[in-house]
Amino acid sequence: LADSKVHTWSEVTWNIGAEYSPVDNRMWYGRISHGYRPGGFGGFNNGLGEAWDAESMINYEVGLKGLFFDSAVQMELSAYFQDFSAYWDTGVTATYA
Repeated sequence: LADSKVHTWSEVTWNIGAEYSPVDNRMWYGRISHGYRPGGFGGFNNGLGEAWDAESMINYEVGLKGLFFDSAVQMELSAYFQDFSAYWDTGVTATYA
C-alpha cells in the first residue's frame, strides 16, 4: 500500500554567464540560470496533506557595472526576466461577496 504523503522531487540546476569589459572601468554582463524549488505538501488540516508540484524557473539577466564621470559615479544597472513553470503561491486569496 503506497503512502500518499511520500513523494520525491529532484532536478538539475545550472548557471551560465559572460562578461565583457570594453574599458578598464566598465563591464557588461549577461547570465542565464535555471532554478528549482521542490514541491511540498498542503496543510495537514485537510486530512490528507496532498502534494503539490515542484516549481522551476529560467532567469535571464543583463547588466552594466562601471565608473562614470571621471570615477565620480559608480553605477550598476540590470534587467531581469523570469520564466516560471508550475509557479505556486502559498498566499491567502481574498474572496468578495
